[in-house]
Amino acid sequence: MNKRIRILILSDYFIPGYKGGGAVRTVANMIDQLGNEIKFKVVTRDRDYLDKKPYPNICVNNWNNLGNAEVYYLSPKRQTPFFLRQIIDNTPHDILFFNSFFSFKFSIIPLLLYSFGFIKKNPVSLAPRGEFSPGALEIKKIKKIAFLSIARIFGFYRKIAWLASTVYEKKEIHQWFGEKSFVIVARDMVQNKYLKVEKTHKKPGELKIIFLSRISRKKNLTGALKILKNLTGNIEFNIYGPREDLRYWNECKKQIKSLPPNIKAGYMGSIEHSRVPSILSSHHLFFLPTFGENFGHVILEAMLSGLPVLISNQTPWQELEKKGIGWDLPIEKHNLFCKVLQNYVAMDDKAFNEQSTKVQNYALSCIKDDTVWNANRALFDKVINFHKGRRLDSL
Repeated sequence: MNKRIRILILSDYFIPGYKGGGAVRTVANMIDQLGNEIKFKVVTRDRDYLDKKPYPNICVNNWNNLGNAEVYYLSPKRQTPFFLRQIIDNTPHDILFFNSFFSFKFSIIPLLLYSFGFIKKNPVSLAPRGEFSPGALEIKKIKKIAFLSIARIFGFYRKIAWLASTVYEKKEIHQWFGEKSFVIVARDMVQNKYLKVEKTHKKPGELKIIFLSRISRKKNLTGALKILKNLTGNIEFNIYGPREDLRYWNECKKQIKSLPPNIKAGYMGSIEHSRVPSILSSHHLFFLPTFGENFGHVILEAMLSGLPVLISNQTPWQELEKKGIGWDLPIEKHNLFCKVLQNYVAMDDKAFNEQSTKVQNYALSCIKDDTVWNANRALFDKVINFHKGRRLDSL
């Protein structure tokens, strides 16, 4: 019987955390679905994004059994180059997997240690999780471009295998690190369990919209609020997600205060992942005019809950109107967003239910796609072969 491949994952955040965005869900789904084939260990922080206290019911600075993985939750004092080097070298693994490019503690520092020979030369893979998209690079642009340029010049990432969620992300990696970079494309794994939820009713002249994402400039909440100003009818706009950028949130609050009386917008806080389906299903439409997503787990989760989605064209979810499940529009075309929203305000319950059912059926077909499982299972063999010099063409 073949020995299971051992993957050691370094990630800023992991479950039970839920504020770290889609990167957390991607790794959790991968472990959940591949855990019988592959042995996973995760090294991560002992608390969720922006939290000051560690998770309850965990053993900090030690290994914890969690589903199909063992997880090492590091306290802030242990998140040092010295201790990370120790834990990497003392944890047997076949592949070292980085779940971010720009994470200073859990990617940049350990990869520099690897490049200078301070960490064992096992195969290394890195998933940038959309960090090279134009929208993502606009945030702290000067620092990011400077580091990318230095990393490329000195070849710090020359011997790693890149993992891209889409062919678009593959192009972004090649743009920064050259066409010779070894890039494996495998779509993010999504939840394979579906929780049936009751849909809300829809009255003509009324619309309940949800924005569920991290509140940062990249997600473009201010753009959503500017679009809503032009609508007639009774609009309820509920905002969920961690306030990542407080300066940006202050800009959002100004926009909220300037909304006309017919539009009620409110911040509802962050929600645990287990509550997401029921919260989504209590709305009529998911709205995210984002500046860029490499996948967008919450978009799929909205569709699984029967919500048509109104998003920008800066995600892999394309041609939604043609499929009858939503709209992906140019981010600068506010008039097109307004037109869709105003038509949706006028929609009755019968039309809403018909589209909601169509959306849900499409999402269910996505989570039952076996080709995604096969691609993710095969990618780790490709990483090992690349490290051994048996490089195949980028896939």
